[in-house]
Amino acid sequence: MIESVLINRNPALKRISKNSKEQLKDYFSSAPIWLLDSMNIKELKENEIFIESDEPAKDIFILVDGVVEALDVRIYDGAFAFKEFHGVYAFGGLEVIIQEDKYMATLRTVTKCILIKISRTHFEKWLFTDLKALKREAKLAAGNLLEESRRDRLNIITQGNDRLALLFIKKYEAYNKDGTLKMHYTRQGMADATGLSIKTVGRGIKFFEENGMIIKEGNVIIINEDQYSRLKGQIANIVEL
Repeated sequence: MIESVLINRNPALKRISKNSKEQLKDYFSSAPIWLLDSMNIKELKENEIFIESDEPAKDIFILVDGVVEALDVRIYDGAFAFKEFHGVYAFGGLEVIIQEDKYMATLRTVTKCILIKISRTHFEKWLFTDLKALKREAKLAAGNLLEESRRDRLNIITQGNDRLALLFIKKYEAYNKDGTLKMHYTRQGMADATGLSIKTVGRGIKFFEENGMIIKEGNVIIINEDQYSRLKGQIANIVEL
C-alpha cells in the first residue's frame, strides 16, 4: 500500500535507497490510507533546524533519508549535540507517547535530509487506534533512551582522549564504507558531540594522528579497519564494547 500511495506519488521518495524504502514500508505497514494521504514530504539542506526545544509539539517529522542530530540548547555557551539519528525515526513520537505538549530537544540536519511531516493529531489517532504501531513506536523510543543512558554512563567514566576515541569508534561503526571512514569535522562540532573543550579536542586529534590511529587531511579524518581496532584497544582497559 505504501509503495503505491506514498512512494510512487513523491519523486523525493523514489530516490531513497532500497534499505530506506524497506524501513519505510515496515514502519507504515499498518498505516491507514487517510494517514498516508495526510503526509507532506520535506527536503531539507544541511545544517537546518526544523524543531526547536520547548516549542509546541504540534507536528511529527519522520526521518526517511540523511542524518539528524539532537541538540541540548540549555548550555550557556552553545548547544550540546547529544545524539545522531539515521534510518527511519519519528521526531515527536516520544512526546506523543508520554503526552508531552512541547518538544524536548532541538533537531538539526547534519546532511541533506528527506522527512515526512504529519500533524500530531493524525499521528496520535493512528497510534492510539493501532496496537501494532503503538508497540513499534514505544520500542523505538525506549531503545533510543536506553542507548542515551548507556552513552552517558560511558561519558562519566571516560575523559579526554578516551572520550574522543569512543566518538571515532561510534562514527566508524555507523558510517564506514568498505572498511574506511571519511569523516568531515570541525573542532567545535567534535567538542559539542563529546562535551570536551575545543583545546582538548585539538590535543586529542594531534595525539591520535601522531600515533597513527587516524589520518587527517584538511578537515577530513580518515579511519581504516586497522586504525578502528587500535582505537578500540585505546579504551579496552576502561570499557568493554
